[in-house]
Amino acid sequence: MIGSTNLFARRVLAGAVALSATSVLFAGSPSAEFIRIEATNGAGTAVFSVPSAAVPFNAATQQWEWSSGLVTLMDGGTPVANLNSASLTIGASFNVLALNFNVDSGLTDTFFTITTGTLSFPTVFQPLGGVSGGLNVVDQDPEFGGGVLMMGQLADGANADKAFRADYNGAVPTGTTLFTGVESVANDPGELSGSSGAFGTPNGGAGGLAPLGVPVSDMSMQLGFSLSAADNATGTATYGIIPVPEPATLALLMLGAVMSFPRRR
Repeated sequence: MIGSTNLFARRVLAGAVALSATSVLFAGSPSAEFIRIEATNGAGTAVFSVPSAAVPFNAATQQWEWSSGLVTLMDGGTPVANLNSASLTIGASFNVLALNFNVDSGLTDTFFTITTGTLSFPTVFQPLGGVSGGLNVVDQDPEFGGGVLMMGQLADGANADKAFRADYNGAVPTGTTLFTGVESVANDPGELSGSSGAFGTPNGGAGGLAPLGVPVSDMSMQLGFSLSAADNATGTATYGIIPVPEPATLALLMLGAVMSFPRRR
């Protein structure tokens, strides 16, 4: 799961580097709220919000980079759930969002919503876009045998609700949907190891990126899921949008994608 996500990220970044070499800079900026994490269960509702003004900008990587260790999500003085760790990177000179998280539900089934800030950038008139990621759950009941269930809670029209959504041209969930994925991830009772649910746009175009067909000027993503009581969920997601490269730049991009594949022994 994580390996495939990192592979996708390397391909997107290879495209960004190639485009930067041709002096195409995106010069994006995040919305006022960098990340928002909410948890709700029988104990109450907790909100953890990070303003973009508090997130350092790394001039070397041209990214806003935020990470957190353990945070107890509280409703007033009442613990609701745990955010064990999280990180979010938002690109400035290339349009990429990269999220990782690790959460524990509370003593009852817990509904989590994790929303990234919206990255706005000069309009890309011929954009390629793509998503890659995965979700993992682990049974943490004291007796290790009750099973664990993550269920997607983000509306997906006539289809079953999903755990992940990526939007453009409007902050999620009010924008145009690029992709939704993962209905559920589960371990049956008695299974102790984690179960994974990978998701992503089909391979095609340049390194998993496909034409969007309309001009694009912003992007954001969101996770929304319920997690069974006293259990753990982790996830990672990468979302990229780049302009359709000129032929010479496309050759550099594809070279970067080919070089990212591991060699067979």
